[in-house]
Amino acid sequence: MTGEAENRCLADPTNNLTPDKIFEQRWATNLLERVLGRLRQDFSVESKGDLFEERKQCLWGDKGPASYQEIATRLGMTEGAVKVAVPRLRQRYQRKCCGPKSPKPLPVLRR
Repeated sequence: MTGEAENRCLADPTNNLTPDKIFEQRWATNLLERVLGRLRQDFSVESKGDLFEERKQCLWGDKGPASYQEIATRLGMTEGAVKVAVPRLRQRYQRKCCGPKSPKPLPVLRR
């Protein structure tokens, strides 16, 4: 996953970014990828790695290829439990990005 967003942006021929803007984008992409890696590690330690992998696309606001019910069935959970897990995942991601006293929720990122 490293550099995926960066590669898409740099490959865009209509992209006329200055070197400073390119640096800022790379820095932000790197930061978000490291935060995602730490969150993945936290879930793995908690033996919830499967849940993380199933729902990580929800961090960006995408529904993903599977419904909550399909994920619940695969993980042996209820649909309601999966629905509750998504906002909690976003909150944990936000705390890792912004710290525990972040004043307001991060906006849903769109790819």
